[in-house]
Amino acid sequence: QVTSLEILANGDVIRKVGANPPDTVALATIAPDNVIYSTADVRIKGVLDGQLTIYTTGNIWLDGDVRYKDNPMTNPNSDDILGLVANNNIIITDNAVNQTDIFVDACMVAINGGFEAQNWGTRPVGVEYFMGSLAENASGCHGVANSSGTVIKGFQQRMRYDPRLWGGNFYPPNFVMTPNTFRLASWWE
Repeated sequence: QVTSLEILANGDVIRKVGANPPDTVALATIAPDNVIYSTADVRIKGVLDGQLTIYTTGNIWLDGDVRYKDNPMTNPNSDDILGLVANNNIIITDNAVNQTDIFVDACMVAINGGFEAQNWGTRPVGVEYFMGSLAENASGCHGVANSSGTVIKGFQQRMRYDPRLWGGNFYPPNFVMTPNTFRLASWWE
């Protein structure tokens, strides 16, 4: 079942699994080892205070801004970090919230797919502010430009590498591990 997560800056998460009503739980309760593993699509938005990696065998949908509570561009000592690992694609949802701009702070891996914008060729022009790292199997589409390079549909991209990642000493918890190395720490249906 598709799982939707709205991460709250206070350490809680508004979680909705399939058709079940949403509930609010502490992130530490559903991810005591700072890792969430799903066999279905995951939808995410919100503000992270802490460290988390989300791994899914499906797609990850960015339903709104995904930000760090403590911005590492203004505070290089920020310990907030998010890993998003999708077996398929990481997709910016075409919804009302994402029509103009989207901010994404994350280290992202799309193992068999890419990072892309849904309906990139028909959506209004916006700006995609990305800070983190990105590895993808195939580059996804984000917008359409005219012959002079001006974006006329979809997103203009503003991508920055997270400077805390230099040297390989700081990264999301259990980042880019294969699922068979995970240990089940909590469960919900």
